[in-house]
Amino acid sequence: MTFVFVRHGESVANREGWLAGTLDTPLTPCGRDQALQLRSRLPPLARAFSSDLARARETGLILLEGTDIGLDETPLLRERHLGPWAQRRREDLPDPDDLIGWDSAPSGAESQADVAARVVPWLASLPEAPGNTLIVSHGGVIRVLVGLLDGTHRDAIGMRKVGNCEMLMRHAGPECLRELLQ
Repeated sequence: MTFVFVRHGESVANREGWLAGTLDTPLTPCGRDQALQLRSRLPPLARAFSSDLARARETGLILLEGTDIGLDETPLLRERHLGPWAQRRREDLPDPDDLIGWDSAPSGAESQADVAARVVPWLASLPEAPGNTLIVSHGGVIRVLVGLLDGTHRDAIGMRKVGNCEMLMRHAGPECLRELLQ
């Protein structure tokens, strides 16, 4: 299967410089423009999924406007739960390296390993599609998925930056996806 991973457009949290995690924060006008600009560059799609958070859902709906493809939402594609770090600026965190380590997270939050354990089995469970599968999600989720698919060392996955409305395409069959967590 070929996956077209897209991070949502700029959100209010992105614009204001705070970490949203699973908090719902809408797109800014700039974020909607980013999605409109990306729409013309998308490859042909067979189906589409998004996080159920507003910033990803709205991005997905803009990307699919004018097509007959529906957007299936799932909470499994939500951004990493940040616990006590939600709504804080990165520079105000006591140990910002906890954001980039594979197994590290503040108390009550998800690590990148937790995100992988949540998202990879769902992705592997998708039936084969005759074309490209759009996945509209969040930087943390896409960072983990693309890092694993690319064979990036797990300690380096957190270093990757995924820009707003950045599109990353990867091919992976169900067997490959199931092997990612072994």
